[in-house]
Amino acid sequence: MTKRPEITPGNYEAVYDYYETPRLKPLFNAAYFRLSHALYSPDVLLADETRERIEEQLALGKGAIIASNHPSAQDPFVAAAAMQETGIPQLREFTAYAKDSLFHGITLPFFEYTGAIPVFRPTTHDHIDSRTMMQITEQLFHVTASRLRQGKNVAIMPEGKRSSTDELRYLKFQSIRGGIARVARYATDASSFIIPLGIHYRSEDPRSLVMPARHTAVAFGNPITHYPGAVYD
Repeated sequence: MTKRPEITPGNYEAVYDYYETPRLKPLFNAAYFRLSHALYSPDVLLADETRERIEEQLALGKGAIIASNHPSAQDPFVAAAAMQETGIPQLREFTAYAKDSLFHGITLPFFEYTGAIPVFRPTTHDHIDSRTMMQITEQLFHVTASRLRQGKNVAIMPEGKRSSTDELRYLKFQSIRGGIARVARYATDASSFIIPLGIHYRSEDPRSLVMPARHTAVAFGNPITHYPGAVYD
């Protein structure tokens, strides 16, 4: 059994070698999805045509990039609950990004057993020079693309952080990071596709909600199956 490396940015190559293979525990992950569904009971908006297109892509063995907005810290639980609600078996297992501090102490098993990938944030590790941070980020993107090519599903929040109150009303183009497009291009549209996901808490400030927020609305958009043009296109 491969030994878990020390989860530090200075050790990023070993970290991403280790997490290229999801460390997900199926029974733990299934319990997490069922519990999230029981606690949150989301109202899922999924048109029949959208469902058919998603199922067609999954049947091809592609990995889904679940691209969600990020209004609250509860979003990963709500997304898991929504996937459970769809009744699409392949969507009941996806992995996500999580900040590296969560891979220490008592929170480590939860994030590792749900297949999460550690992220080293520049804001947290401001002592690291920009060149090294770019190398770390590139390695993260390549690991993510590798998972997608294996037919695994990965959830990414393109905003990179929780939305501000203003951004909850009007999505600004500059709020969207280019990382999701780079991951998609690395994986290629022959091996992956994108599912747009919108989460709405029916609240002026979802960041202040008491957990769990009940009956959140979750809308599935039509999948993006071709990646033409440049990254920002």
